Amino acid sequence: MIQGRALIDVKALRCSSCGAPLKDPTGELVACEHCGTVQKIVDARAFLDQILLQVNAFVRQSLPVGLDAAATTTIDPVARHNLWLSSIGPRMATEYGEYRFRTFNLLSHTMAALPFTIASDLPPGGDPRDAFLFQAKIQSVSSLAVDDASKTSLQESTGLAVAYAYALNNAALLSALRAERYHLMAKNFADAAQSLKGIARFSALEARFQGLSKLAEGLDQLTQTKVDPSRQAFHDALPALSLSRELISKDFDLAVMLQAVDEEISLTRASAYMLEALALDPQGFTAGSFLPFQALLGVLVQHRQMASGLWQRTLRAGDRQERVLQMAMDARRAQAQAAAVKVAPTVGPVAVPFWVVEVPYSFQTGAAWRKHAVEVAEAVLLAATFPLDQGAMNGADPAAVLTDVFSARERAGLMARIGGRETAISAGGPVQGLLRGTGPRPLSGMRVVPPISTHDDALVLAQSYIEVSRRNDPSLDHQLKLSSPRVIDLVYVPLGASPPGYPLIPPLGPLSPRSVGDPTWLTRLSL
Repeated sequence: MIQGRALIDVKALRCSSCGAPLKDPTGELVACEHCGTVQKIVDARAFLDQILLQVNAFVRQSLPVGLDAAATTTIDPVARHNLWLSSIGPRMATEYGEYRFRTFNLLSHTMAALPFTIASDLPPGGDPRDAFLFQAKIQSVSSLAVDDASKTSLQESTGLAVAYAYALNNAALLSALRAERYHLMAKNFADAAQSLKGIARFSALEARFQGLSKLAEGLDQLTQTKVDPSRQAFHDALPALSLSRELISKDFDLAVMLQAVDEEISLTRASAYMLEALALDPQGFTAGSFLPFQALLGVLVQHRQMASGLWQRTLRAGDRQERVLQMAMDARRAQAQAAAVKVAPTVGPVAVPFWVVEVPYSFQTGAAWRKHAVEVAEAVLLAATFPLDQGAMNGADPAAVLTDVFSARERAGLMARIGGRETAISAGGPVQGLLRGTGPRPLSGMRVVPPISTHDDALVLAQSYIEVSRRNDPSLDHQLKLSSPRVIDLVYVPLGASPPGYPLIPPLGPLSPRSVGDPTWLTRLSL
């Protein structure tokens, strides 16, 4: 008879939900450390019996009639090797090939998510119980693997299958918001790394799982407002993920995972930035500190899901959350007087971020022999919260969220044009005046709205504004020769009278933007 428990190395019961080993029970119920399912002991035992029945069936189908697995250890090594080559090896190779494909397909996606967010783009997963069953079946005939090649094949097959099972658990956890998900994910990733330990071919995956385990551990500590343990875990995660990236970049078979690992490294840095911002909350780091970050991450996820057309590249960028959270951390540090940011010389209780975009252009002035080109470098203030304005995002009204220097441009007289004395066909003078008084200083005593757009987003919006301006004004289109706009700075403009009805528009007369986004969302996002 096959000794099921010994052959599949089951020292504990198996979870009826995911198939992972259960810790020794102390009562009638036991909770799985890998998927969180609480189950009765009798149900776990019944599930283990089902596994053993399937393992027995596999052995009977794989070995010659009359030979059981327990007797294989007494057979001549040459005969065992032949049995492996003729019966076990081919069956294992076929099933292992499927698991290898599924594992690589899953791991070509990012296996991490920040708090309040879920991973919605993971491929449909299989049942982790099937992967654990595959491990059990192969281990049940492991005594037939007598040469190095067979032993290596068995080790790689079972190790990868177990790692895949734990990764499937985490794919399910990433797809739902559960209070304990990061704690469970850390355990799954740690055990996935352990299953690949010593397998040279998968050292890159072992390092990746180690890094992801530390990232999940840090996020678990972060959600419990534990600063130092969280900071240390993020610190430990980066070297492991960086090592994984280095090894993957040298392995053609694993190269499909490179982009996912890059995003996981970025999410680790993003998590560290969020931690530092939360730790600097003027009211103290509490559960309430998460509210503006929950709103911020919700906005970023929503924009990523809706990205199309012009916004496809920037809103779906893998490092977008990292860049936005880094700016939020910088704003919070300025709030705490631990750093300085560029601040405009206005007065108000709320600091709103604006991108400074340089729009270089040239135009022809004069007539006949007096005609010559004039080069201008115009400055435009563009609200860094513009993704909250629907008209700006859909291209209908990009001018609403910036200082519309072309609509407000100076109209020179006929003689000035003929004489070539025009100096510009835009009117950004007030913006230049505001910027001249801008300098580094803290944001203490003010509420701060963090940027929810990146440098690249601002370039797309600026280009959209230019195209719409030229389309709406044929004379401008005829006279203007534009170079590519450049984002040169980020400045905070203190605005408003008193909450909650404060106006958040820079006082720039006809150049004042008409919108900086939905006021309700701005209030929710403010730090």
